[in-house]
Amino acid sequence: MVYADDPKAVERMGEQFLDPRDVRFSWALYANPGVDCDEKRFMFEKMTDCRIVDDRRVRFFYQEQYAFSLEQIGTSLTLMPSHIYDLSDPDNPAYDPKATAADQAEHINKNPHNKLWVGLGPYRVTQWTQQYVQAERFADAQGRTLYFDRANAGYFDVIRWRYIDDDEVAMNALENGELDFFDRVKSTDYFGERTSREAFKKSFYKGYRYLGMYGFTGWNLYRPQLKDKAVRDAIAHAFDFKEYLRTNYSGLARQTTGPVPYGSEGYPTDLEPYPYSPDRAIELLEEAGWYDRDGDDIADKDGVKLSIEFLYPSGNDASKTFGTKLQESLKSIGIELRLTTLEWATFLERLKSRDFDGCNLAWIPPLESDPEQLWHSRLGARDVRSSNNSGVQDPKVDAMIAGIQAETDTAKRMKLWQEFHRYIYLEVQPYLFMYNVPYKFAVTREFRGLQSFAIDPGYSLRRWYYWNPERPGLRKTLDP
Repeated sequence: MVYADDPKAVERMGEQFLDPRDVRFSWALYANPGVDCDEKRFMFEKMTDCRIVDDRRVRFFYQEQYAFSLEQIGTSLTLMPSHIYDLSDPDNPAYDPKATAADQAEHINKNPHNKLWVGLGPYRVTQWTQQYVQAERFADAQGRTLYFDRANAGYFDVIRWRYIDDDEVAMNALENGELDFFDRVKSTDYFGERTSREAFKKSFYKGYRYLGMYGFTGWNLYRPQLKDKAVRDAIAHAFDFKEYLRTNYSGLARQTTGPVPYGSEGYPTDLEPYPYSPDRAIELLEEAGWYDRDGDDIADKDGVKLSIEFLYPSGNDASKTFGTKLQESLKSIGIELRLTTLEWATFLERLKSRDFDGCNLAWIPPLESDPEQLWHSRLGARDVRSSNNSGVQDPKVDAMIAGIQAETDTAKRMKLWQEFHRYIYLEVQPYLFMYNVPYKFAVTREFRGLQSFAIDPGYSLRRWYYWNPERPGLRKTLDP
């Protein structure tokens, strides 16, 4: 091991752990059709080449001007160490100079390091179980950080992320001292007695922060009862968002009108959401031929009942509460909503297979990102597994995406984003766009250094530290 304060040692570390070959190899993987990366593959199709310039630099080439090139390379390109994943690398224990593209894809997809992690950061993953992931400081025998940027390496020696799929169970774990930080505190707890008791306030702070996230219920446009835009518009008119946000979020949540993150310059703040009007909702349905023909209080058309299954992940009380209220609202206009909760893996598989009617989720995008992944027609084809779960296929949307991607002038691109946002909301309505909800959190009073940012996850864990330097096993600074 080498000590990261020595500039020459830092250089040696860089050569040991990362070099241009790793970068070029990682980029080339997306061209291998057997590698399981369909959700990200499209991001790299615009790149025509990656050339090694010297032992510390690579140069990427694009087929056309692309506004998100730096973001794509910096955040979307997952770097894969060639000595572990590249079968043509002599340093790989599985080295095979005769390996085919199919062999290489299988080696990537089934590699045990996919769950063991290999990283370049200040922490290394030391445990990965069904209950938690644990990371420990990457340090030498004297406890000195082995990371080139020691000033931003963080203060904690061990960090553990626990997986708890039920918000109530997680809240109990927080109160029992099993968690130090929890950021899915329910509104009833946040504004209620549970977090107002002196015992709670003695141990925890509470607060909230906003990200660019937006909650939505996505509609499967391949379903006969949902491919009709009049039905989707009627649903948007049938739900009283103002009252729901007042009673469930004490007015802190903000109703959204489309896919651009709230707070971005590309969000058209003058666009009013559909007004709450059950009468207008019924008119829309009747004008489109949806009304109750057999007296069962459910609208129908061409032998299809206006009955919709509402999927949501298990343990998500917010989705359940919203779904119950939506069910009540839609019943009054002749739409049956059936609530189904599924554990996450099953839920996700049904989305990717487009085996759903409506799904309740949230996107947490950066303030600006390439819209192609969610909205392009080629990713909305029935047999394509992608994030375009609703199956949106609209030539005008595709043209708008191309315009946004090509415009490098930020001010002009923001205007294009506003046009895109309006069109998706007013002319496509593939989602029931819901609201931008603050993340309500509770954290132990022993922590300091919490700051809020608009970029996911909304905080920097590396800035947190324990205020009490006398606590056994803790330290006030990075290194002795």
